[in-house]
Amino acid sequence: MRRGLDIRSLSRCSTRVKRSSQYRLLSIKSLPESTSESTDNSVIDAQTVPQKKSSDNNQRFPSLLGKVEQIINVAKGEKQPRYLACEIECLMKECSTLSSSEEGSRNTVKLLHRLLEEKRHANQVFIDERKEDDTISSVPYIINDSFFHLAMFAQIRTKDGVRNIQDLIQLMTDEYRFDSRSLLPSIHVEGWIDKREKRVSCRPSTTTYNILLAALVEASHNKPRFAATAEKVLDKMRTLQKHKKWHTMPNTKSYQLVIEAYSRNNTFDAGSNAVQVYNKMVAAHEQALQEYRNHSITGVDYNFNDPSGNYRHIVAPTTKAILSVIDAYLHSNTEASPKVAESFLLTCIKNKVTDKLNIINGSVFHRVILGWSRRMSKIKNPRVRFDAASKAEKLMRRMENLTSSNPKMSHCAPTIETYNLCLNAWAQSDVKESAKRASALFEELVNHDDIGLDLSSCHCLMTAISRSFPYDIDSAQEVEKVLDKVSMLHNLGHKNEYLEPTQLTYSIAINAWAKAKKSYDVNGIHKAIHTRRLLDVLLEKHANGKSDKPSIHVFTSVLNACTFPAMSDSKDVVEVAIKTYEDVLNDERWLNITPDQFLFANMIKAINVQMMLSKSSYYQRLAILERIHKDAKNAECVTPRVMKELREACSEDELRSMLGNDF
Repeated sequence: MRRGLDIRSLSRCSTRVKRSSQYRLLSIKSLPESTSESTDNSVIDAQTVPQKKSSDNNQRFPSLLGKVEQIINVAKGEKQPRYLACEIECLMKECSTLSSSEEGSRNTVKLLHRLLEEKRHANQVFIDERKEDDTISSVPYIINDSFFHLAMFAQIRTKDGVRNIQDLIQLMTDEYRFDSRSLLPSIHVEGWIDKREKRVSCRPSTTTYNILLAALVEASHNKPRFAATAEKVLDKMRTLQKHKKWHTMPNTKSYQLVIEAYSRNNTFDAGSNAVQVYNKMVAAHEQALQEYRNHSITGVDYNFNDPSGNYRHIVAPTTKAILSVIDAYLHSNTEASPKVAESFLLTCIKNKVTDKLNIINGSVFHRVILGWSRRMSKIKNPRVRFDAASKAEKLMRRMENLTSSNPKMSHCAPTIETYNLCLNAWAQSDVKESAKRASALFEELVNHDDIGLDLSSCHCLMTAISRSFPYDIDSAQEVEKVLDKVSMLHNLGHKNEYLEPTQLTYSIAINAWAKAKKSYDVNGIHKAIHTRRLLDVLLEKHANGKSDKPSIHVFTSVLNACTFPAMSDSKDVVEVAIKTYEDVLNDERWLNITPDQFLFANMIKAINVQMMLSKSSYYQRLAILERIHKDAKNAECVTPRVMKELREACSEDELRSMLGNDF
């Protein structure tokens, strides 16, 4: 393992270069973990590249830029190389974390070129002295790959990151060839090559190409062709290792990055291409495993349970690689994508390699179940949506059977997340059977000994029931029954102590009443009364600090319920509408809610419908409508939707009188 650079040793170095013998071999060891070559997984992951969002970075940018310019303008040979290398390394790390990634990446490249200039100057002095006296025991000044990796790392998220990194790799190759011809032979004479060949060389390695692959992953979302480029880089790494004996053999991270690139490009053939790379990964694993057995001194097989005991790491398929293949299928946006993803999952379960590595877990099943539920939003045929939700639930049953039949697969047992995904699948299906099937799953979860309920389960069930209103006229009442049951389970405590209804829970119930097919319940109470009752409970919980404040959408749903015609109780519905409207406009409860166009449009429609039915005073109705229009104008919400409701509520003369010059 590489150790950090000893700063104390630098203080003992002379600050003034008197002879070229003071130039020593440069081996900066304080590298970031992402550029270390000590393990097979040594590369920065595309998903773990730090997001450059710090506001402090923008404030320190001018001073940092000044430091960069100061270092660049230092005359060659003026500073001792070790000091210069240490300062440049620190500045490169700072530049790579700038929020302005383009500017930061440019500065890292400038610093790298400045260090290369210092290297050429120092080595020219070294060569001249060797010509004069070949007995001098000095060594050349060589830059290792860590500085190149820092510069590449800064390019990953930039606009032209791929091209810039390719240019840096070419620069590494040129520098390595020059060192090999001119400098490394001298190190052979001094005996350095046996111990430090790997550390002094700037030859491109697996880590180098993995950084390039990480940049290709970032770019593949907007430019799908880069996924194919990533696969070509993978083949090039194998070629360089085979013919030039470079340390560029693709490792586990290399294959994962290429598969991830295909999972991001959203093309129709992304899934099949990702599977091809995954199969290459499996083949490379089997070959590496056989080579490990052949070269092992003791003849012991590779230990997958405790890899730290192995003398080296080998390529092996991972859970992340399987997840990326599934994502590649699901993102291809074809009708058969969830089906093909499930087929790939079942193939992996039966595969001996994955069984030996034990990399199939619940998250893999969850990804396919999620794919089935997302696919339903694009399917119009209700029978196909029902089949999709059924297949999602069947996958959960397969997890149960797999766990019971194979003790090694205990980590594939269904969890609360599995049930929630299946409940959500039924909620998204919008079929007649969805409420019934979701309710059955919910009851199974309530009675489960090892899995406890959470609010997401309750929300999914309430959503499934509320979306069944075209088929069930009492769906809103059923939703409120679930709300009551949640409150009861919360009061019982124990494993259900986190089931206290939240703002979202009440919002789903209020929205269910607003969308109910009938205006009245079985007791003859208008649904607007129910929505306001639930809103009052939510407001009280918020006042007591037991819930978040309701959003504007909750108030809009109450007003939407008020737009349905009432009979003898139209005055009560009007009172609900006015009270709800004033709660937002007057803000006496300090909710700080901003009204939107839907609030004003629904309020106009509610007043028009209810006050027409109750034969209220013509002038009273007109005055309320005029006030709503004035409030909408003050809130800058006089949109076409609001004007449409006004035109339906008022005659042309009334509208002209109300709008005046704005008519």
